Amino acid sequence: ACEKGGQWQRALQLMRRIEDDAMVASTATYNAALRACENGRQWKWAMTVMTDMQKKGVPADTITYSTALNACEKSGHWQQALHLIKEIEAKQIPGTTDTYLAALNACVKGKQWQHALMLLTTMVSKSIPVDTWTYSSVMSVCARCDQWRMVVRLFEDMKAQGIPFDMFSLKMTIRACQRTQNWQLALHLIEKMQQCNMQPDTETFGMVIKACARVGQWPPCWALLESMQDSGLRPDIHIYNIVISACVNVHQWQRALQLLTTMQDAGPQPDKTSY
Repeated sequence: ACEKGGQWQRALQLMRRIEDDAMVASTATYNAALRACENGRQWKWAMTVMTDMQKKGVPADTITYSTALNACEKSGHWQQALHLIKEIEAKQIPGTTDTYLAALNACVKGKQWQHALMLLTTMVSKSIPVDTWTYSSVMSVCARCDQWRMVVRLFEDMKAQGIPFDMFSLKMTIRACQRTQNWQLALHLIEKMQQCNMQPDTETFGMVIKACARVGQWPPCWALLESMQDSGLRPDIHIYNIVISACVNVHQWQRALQLLTTMQDAGPQPDKTSY
C-alpha cells in the first residue's frame, strides 16, 4: 500500500521496524521501499535503501536497479543513473529496455547527448530492444545541443535497423537537414511523409524549402510551394520570400515576379523583403 501510494516515509519507517525486530528483509521488501521512494521522487532515499541492501548482503536484482534508476530519472539525476548502469554491468545483472531507458531519459533531461548516445549504442550492442521512441529521445537531445549531423546519423541507423519512423523523428531529421544543407534528404523525407499519409505542416514545408533555397535549388522550392497550396496549406510571407529569393539568386526573374503577382492578388501582401 505504501509502495502504490508513494508514501515513502511510511515505507522507510516499516523498513526500520523490520530491522528493530531483528527480521531479515528480502529483496522484494527492499524493492517495495524503493518503489515508494520512486513514486515520491526521493532519489536520495532510494540510494540510501540500496546502500542498506549492500551492507546487509541482500541481493539486488533487475527490478531493484530499474526502480532506483526510475527514481533518478524522475529527479533528473543523470550522474547517479550512469553510476547505477555501471554497477549493473559490473555485477552482470541483466538489463532490460526499461532499465536503460530510465538512465537514457535522465541524460536527455540533463542535456547529456553523448551519454544518451552511449546508452543507446550499448542497448543495440546488447540486443536490448529499442524502438522509435528510444531513437526519438536521443535525436531530441542531440538537436537541443546543436548536434544536427548526429541527428541525421541516428535517422540512418533507424533506417538500417528497420525501425519505423514517426512524425516527430521525420520532422526532427528534416530540421537537421535544413541546418546541415542536406537538401536532397530533406526533399526525400517530405515525400516519404506524404506517401505514408503523414500530412506535413507549414513549418515542415518551410524547413525543406529553406534547405533547398540555401543551395540555390529553386525548382524544388517552387514545387513544394505548389504542393503546400494543393494540400490546403496557406504559405506565409516568410515562405514566399524564401522562394522569391531562391529564384532571384539564379536570375529566374519571371518566376519571382509571378510570385509577387500571386501575393498581391491573393495574399499575403508583399513586404520590403519581397521586393
